[in-house]
Amino acid sequence: MGKAREKPQNIFRNSRFAARAQLTLVEHALCPIDAPSGAFTHEAEYYYFKNRSRKVGRAIVDCPRGMKPEDDLYLYGVLGEVFSHAEPNLNLYASASYLLTAFNMSSDGGKNIAQLRETFHRLAAVSYSNAAFYDPIRREHRDVCFHLLSCDIPEANESKRPWRISIDPVFFDYCKSSGGCLVFDRRTYRKLNPSTRRLFLLLHKLFHGGKATTGYFRVDHLCVNQIGFAPGLRAADYNKKIKECAHKLANLEQIILPREGLKALCERRSKGIYEVRFHKGPKMGLETRPQVQNETNNPLYELLKSIEGLNDGCIRNVLRDCHEERIYQWVDATIMAREKKGENGRSYFRRSEAAFFYEGVMSRRHPPNWYYDERRTRDRDRATSKTTVMTQIGVGAAQSSNKTESTEVAFQKWLRGEGKMQFDKTMRTLGNRDSAINQLRRVFENRQESPGIRAIGEIFKRVV
Repeated sequence: MGKAREKPQNIFRNSRFAARAQLTLVEHALCPIDAPSGAFTHEAEYYYFKNRSRKVGRAIVDCPRGMKPEDDLYLYGVLGEVFSHAEPNLNLYASASYLLTAFNMSSDGGKNIAQLRETFHRLAAVSYSNAAFYDPIRREHRDVCFHLLSCDIPEANESKRPWRISIDPVFFDYCKSSGGCLVFDRRTYRKLNPSTRRLFLLLHKLFHGGKATTGYFRVDHLCVNQIGFAPGLRAADYNKKIKECAHKLANLEQIILPREGLKALCERRSKGIYEVRFHKGPKMGLETRPQVQNETNNPLYELLKSIEGLNDGCIRNVLRDCHEERIYQWVDATIMAREKKGENGRSYFRRSEAAFFYEGVMSRRHPPNWYYDERRTRDRDRATSKTTVMTQIGVGAAQSSNKTESTEVAFQKWLRGEGKMQFDKTMRTLGNRDSAINQLRRVFENRQESPGIRAIGEIFKRVV
């Protein structure tokens, strides 16, 4: 009798692997190999077990601005920076030069910064939905839909102001629950082409649990739904593509090939059906999460060093005593004052940049009013630009535009009526018409967004 074949295993049977495999779907569905440059929707299927029966799930990824095969490198770069801290925060504050260095790109010139900006714009537009997503926190399958990240970037490429990259809260929780399986050898990752990267990420997550061998995969299903090759090819073509990816990983000692070599990698089960499994190599999963982090490795350190006159002792005090959000706001305000408020060099600062920043961030005060006015103006311009872009691509954004226009009309009407007395008072205090209008606009918008609570007596007042 012939030797009995080992029973095929499914990576989604064990809940420990389910969360990691589900995140793999997010990563692998992001950038199919033949991704178009324009808007598109990508679908990927996967198998999972529920009530001892195998089911098929479907993940849908909407990419309104398109995707490029190398975009997953930047996504993993951001995730690596966020989860390299002992206490991860869903906000990453860093300078453009720091991000370029982390992604192994040259920080000279504005071409790479513009490329980085376009990449984050594409990633921020991506949305992921799955009606049977395995929630590792609740340990059940749920219907989820989330974006990957958001970005708040200075308008000019030459600006030294900090960048803010925020991970979607739902996506952040899922990544955080996966623990160390998101940390891998990034030097090896950069050496691989896009298709081999996805296979490497899948195997890294499966081997992270301690197993030395994966279960069996159907070659065509693995190629189409996990790696991203085009559907409809012949079985021989899929076998050839898998062998090419496996050969590159074997050369880097990430996997071990069968004794017979690549020819024995894909096993024939029936006509046109082939299966494959992989064995862990000696260098798979060597990189571990750093436990101790020096302040010089903190993305905020480079931003603080860019403030003229701020010494290492002050930087250590700021990083130890202040929250990251507060540091980001005061660094942003300080560099904004240098770039936009200074008329002759840095004449805006009465003493120095370091004194302006250090006294502000350590005194628990908020940045000056002009800082928030500038941010509101920028957000208003971005909202107008976004409305124009969405209208051009056929999305009904006219309602948002009308809402913004009606708010401005209401403010002008209020300023000429009830707010005229308050405008005169503010004008006498500030002495500048534009500053007074901007401050009153902020007060009016806050009042519109957060209406005051009515008194009990007013609510129950009898109307005669």
